Amino acid sequence: GGQGPALLASLVVAAEDQGVSPSALRGHLHLDPLGALARSGALPADLSATWDQTADALRWCQDNAPGLRPLMVDGAPYHGAGATEAQDVAFLVSSAVETLRALEARGVKPADAAANLSFSVSLGCDFLLGIAKLRALRWLWSRVGEVSGFTASMDLHVAPSERILTQRDPWVNILRGTAVGLAGAIGGADHIHIAPFDRAIGEPEELGRRVARNTQTV
Repeated sequence: GGQGPALLASLVVAAEDQGVSPSALRGHLHLDPLGALARSGALPADLSATWDQTADALRWCQDNAPGLRPLMVDGAPYHGAGATEAQDVAFLVSSAVETLRALEARGVKPADAAANLSFSVSLGCDFLLGIAKLRALRWLWSRVGEVSGFTASMDLHVAPSERILTQRDPWVNILRGTAVGLAGAIGGADHIHIAPFDRAIGEPEELGRRVARNTQTV
């Protein structure tokens, strides 16, 4: 969220305390000012200052921790608020384009920003519609790259929509998680997250976590 750049500094300090060089770090930082603003309605600083911090974090990662992918556009705030699949894709692409523009205004080339950007997509129970959604998103992003003068592969993360997880009769969430995983695999996701079937109730128990891991493995 909006605390991302500050938490990056904390991560680096914690890693160095463990004897881990920043260059050895791997992962995603999920710096998404627009998504954080959409989710909570506020940021720790104004949006312009947050973009400044995001650009600085990106440059630092490029120079010191190339294994970290700092940027992300997350569709969960929009999907969770009721966006249709088509609207969700529109929000994701428009957020990504606005991210490129905001960082370009701060001296970051669109190609560099795109190479450090990931997409997080929320999927529902209709796996055919989910597959179409992921493929449409990939096609649109390639089109953005074409008209913007860069070629960047899409790093695509898939997670279950919060609105499909039920508290009553939670075992049906096993089937819903399976549909999300299948859509992600066929749709070409790079990372797939399967939620424990009891996550909507509270802290997942061991059975929920084990079933989620086994589903993902299959």
